[in-house]
Amino acid sequence: MGRTPFISERQILEATAKAICKHGFDVRTSMIAKIGGFSEGSIFRYFKTKNELIDSLFEKTVISIEWLNPLLDNRKNTCTKELLREVTKRGVKHFRKTGPIVMMAASRGIFPKALSNKDDKNSPPFQAFLIIKNFLQQRESLELIRKIDYEAFTQIYIATLMHSVMVEIHERRLGIKPIVDKNIVPRSIELLLTLL
Repeated sequence: MGRTPFISERQILEATAKAICKHGFDVRTSMIAKIGGFSEGSIFRYFKTKNELIDSLFEKTVISIEWLNPLLDNRKNTCTKELLREVTKRGVKHFRKTGPIVMMAASRGIFPKALSNKDDKNSPPFQAFLIIKNFLQQRESLELIRKIDYEAFTQIYIATLMHSVMVEIHERRLGIKPIVDKNIVPRSIELLLTLL
């Protein structure tokens, strides 16, 4: 009898995201396991309940700010606009994957723990805002970009990024095939970058 292959928490979360997108939040853990190609018992090695699994999906995947890593590396020799273009591409990829889950959760009135503390200064959405704003202010202090209202710029940047992806998701749901380049930087973001 062969050994059971190691199944990581990340594999389980990825399978959960796919299962929810396909079957909604009522999906059974047996279906998640089938989609992921592992046993149902693998899920319960990491999570006591399905609710705990859903909470973890939101906390570690849906509201993750890993897409902002290029700004945290703060490569001083790289052009500010190029770094923001790279972050935009990563953000588009992230929100394409997680947007449908967030929309389904909102339509069902499901608010996992990760989203329940809207005023929490440590919440990932607030941290994402601060990372971009601080990055721009540091660049301005080094005279790499001109002085503008970075708080307003950051709000518009994040809203524009999310809006462009949500429009694309709605178009797909309506059966309208958008012209999508996987590495696209929305034109609205390109226009915004001209301010820097």
